[in-house]
Amino acid sequence: MKKIFLMFILPATILFSFCANPEQAAGGAGSEAETIREVMDYSYVDGIQNLLGEEAIRPGFWEGFEMLMLVDGRIQKLPLDQWIARVEDQKAQNLQHEHSVRANYLDIHVTGTAASVALELWRGDEQLFTDYFQLYKFDDGWKIVSKIFHRH
Repeated sequence: MKKIFLMFILPATILFSFCANPEQAAGGAGSEAETIREVMDYSYVDGIQNLLGEEAIRPGFWEGFEMLMLVDGRIQKLPLDQWIARVEDQKAQNLQHEHSVRANYLDIHVTGTAASVALELWRGDEQLFTDYFQLYKFDDGWKIVSKIFHRH
């Protein structure tokens, strides 16, 4: 019985796992997800949340980006330039915290040139936000095009 398992079932299981997601097996989706995570970490987590500022933010965001916020039952939009202005103002005020913000990635889903990212932001032991992002892959790389969130 053990020989049958090793000869037929184990190889079939491995083969099936590669066939179930051929992009990831070939390095496609997996490497794209890692590239997206790098964009998110640099431009969003560090650029915005840890106040690195505009030079870190711009490379990872599409110029027409908008954050959609639910405020008193209505949707408000925050364009990228206004968000950057807020970050630069906080940076100028030297608003430093004891702990840096860190991301806990819940999901990175890639389909061709479109992707979605779900993540939690934490500062120390305090959960700040659960964020949902949409990204597109442009000629110059992945760009964040929109965001919604829940504040904890």
